[in-house]
Amino acid sequence: MKIMAITQRFLNNKPCETSYFARNSFSFRKKVYLCSTYFYKTSIIMKRLIHIIAVSLLSIFLLSCSKGAKAVLEKAEMSTFIIYTFDEYGSPAGSGSGFFIDDQGTGLTNYHVLNGSQKAIIRLKDGKEYEIDQVLASDKKWDVAKFSIVNKEKEKFHYLEFSNKEAQQGDKVYNLGAPIGLEQTFADGLVSSIRTDSHGQVLQVSIPISSGSSGSPIMDEYGDVVAIATFKSSRGENLNFGVAINEEKLSLMTSNPFAKNNRQFNKKENFVILNIPSDQENDLILNALEFKSDATIAYLSYTNLDMSMNGSAIWCKVGAGDDGFYIIDNGTSKKYYIVSSTLGVSNEESTSVPLASVCKFQIYFPAINKNIKSIDIKEGNDPSWSFSDIDLDNYRGVVKVDMENYQKEYAYSTMHEGELDIASSVLEDILDNDPENIQALNAMGIISYVIDNNQDAIKYFTDVIKYHPNSATGYLNRSCVYKYQNDLDKAIADLSKAINIDRNKPNYFYDRANMYISQKKWAEAKSDLDQALTFSDYYNKFNIFYLRGACNIQLGNEKAANEDLKNAFKYAKTDEMKQIVVSAYEKLNPKEEYGNSSSAASYFRGSIGIYPIVMYLSINSEGKASGWYYYESKGASNKLGLTGNYTQDGSITLYEFDESGNHTGRFSGHYEKREYSGTFSAYGSSSSFSFSLIEL
Repeated sequence: MKIMAITQRFLNNKPCETSYFARNSFSFRKKVYLCSTYFYKTSIIMKRLIHIIAVSLLSIFLLSCSKGAKAVLEKAEMSTFIIYTFDEYGSPAGSGSGFFIDDQGTGLTNYHVLNGSQKAIIRLKDGKEYEIDQVLASDKKWDVAKFSIVNKEKEKFHYLEFSNKEAQQGDKVYNLGAPIGLEQTFADGLVSSIRTDSHGQVLQVSIPISSGSSGSPIMDEYGDVVAIATFKSSRGENLNFGVAINEEKLSLMTSNPFAKNNRQFNKKENFVILNIPSDQENDLILNALEFKSDATIAYLSYTNLDMSMNGSAIWCKVGAGDDGFYIIDNGTSKKYYIVSSTLGVSNEESTSVPLASVCKFQIYFPAINKNIKSIDIKEGNDPSWSFSDIDLDNYRGVVKVDMENYQKEYAYSTMHEGELDIASSVLEDILDNDPENIQALNAMGIISYVIDNNQDAIKYFTDVIKYHPNSATGYLNRSCVYKYQNDLDKAIADLSKAINIDRNKPNYFYDRANMYISQKKWAEAKSDLDQALTFSDYYNKFNIFYLRGACNIQLGNEKAANEDLKNAFKYAKTDEMKQIVVSAYEKLNPKEEYGNSSSAASYFRGSIGIYPIVMYLSINSEGKASGWYYYESKGASNKLGLTGNYTQDGSITLYEFDESGNHTGRFSGHYEKREYSGTFSAYGSSSSFSFSLIEL
């Protein structure tokens, strides 16, 4: 017992009392002491060793669970996909991203990715494509849609699992999406914050989220999904958000507002998506054909990439037989003629398409057998509006994505919506793969011109000419930039080359005539106007006759001028147009002297930059000037008032004002020899434009 007591005290690290037996048994005590000390120290060491081993094993376990960037990518790349959507015309509507959540092919994406579309397909990393069958459940507030795919072969798919814990601020996260159509783009970042907004709980992340990434997974460091990439804020830098998602939240998504709001999704029968360009031009696309029991409908889209026409006019003639639209059954040679369309039926009732805009329209034909195999679609003898050898069996039952055409169509639609940065990104991606692509080069030139980057615009149009010397478009569009810069010699030289390539465009002759008038080359201008009038269906008859009358006045051909002005009056559609003609006619045929009048009124014709204008100006004896002018932009006429002063040295300063009386711009120039020229500055703009107006 004494020995045990001594040992216990040593173990408790306390001083021990000694006994007689202990004092007389020093050797034994020494051995006991050494043994006790050994066990005490060994116990401490073992405890520390066990703690170190436990921590090491836990670290190894955690490291084995945390996959790292490459492991997350490997897990996600075959589980994610890009989504291509098509509108009711069969035209590309946009792209997004998504991911599988089971091996049956059930997918998740954002509600807004599919909303408004007629059809949609997904493309995996290996290039396989599957059509989305139906949306199974959705939540518009959360911006989430769950869908199934057409999986005829009953394939099994890789899929992602949801994280079993909520993300925390500062967590490492990853994303795999397709920003602006760039498939399999992998990025990492941190959870910047966890917030609540109209979507519910959202993760603010430092991962960039661009158009096309919507619907892609945001994953934790184990490759499990914590959110769906949904939107970014334009009010700051790198403010990106994903809607938090997990198994429990998904199980609560039992309603389906998508199905209610998109009743036509995947419901059209015998709807064949084509998206093929016409035989000679890529600005006209046959998007789809629909074979109904009572009609056959052709869905088409036209993109105006011709800078010479601020508002391109298009129409479909009805009842014109072989001179209008018709479908040929290549198997039987039977023709089906146009019945009607959503466009105007003549040049007088044409549909205007502004520059860099898309016009979608439908042409209706009689009912055709839905199993027809091969067709041509013709528009008279014009190959630029015709489609040959369409093998419909290649398109039935499957939606094919021609990436180049899809990207171009999508870029055009974003241009039309004014989203020039998105359009530029898509077009640059096309040019990276195909530097000679004529449509992408032209579109980039137009975007550069619109944002007032004329140097890049000329570069793109010069590339068009370099790679496609037999295309009139490059010369034509570069001519417009030179005209905008008031370099008329270069503008006329380019337009002349465009005319040599394609002499079937009356507006080319009309535009060159206007530039010749600015240079006071009356004979050359008259010759071009004569040529423009040889096109019986050209809609711009009023301007042609009116300008030719002005040329004949300058050339001393008064009789011919009178006839032109009479014809111009016949084609005048508004009282203002008639007033302009009457004023010119009265000056040519004066009934009395104007010297006794207290004021002098004149009409001027010319352009500001590339925009043609007509100006009416009245100046009283005190030099006070007033009047108005109108100009055409993007197919619409715009009228603005004028007020200002005239001085004896010929200087005229005019201020334009809108309907509310607000001053919006300033003309500053000089009047000499019936010409008013100078510069125009729009308030709020750093740019100024040269103008040259001829008195008529």
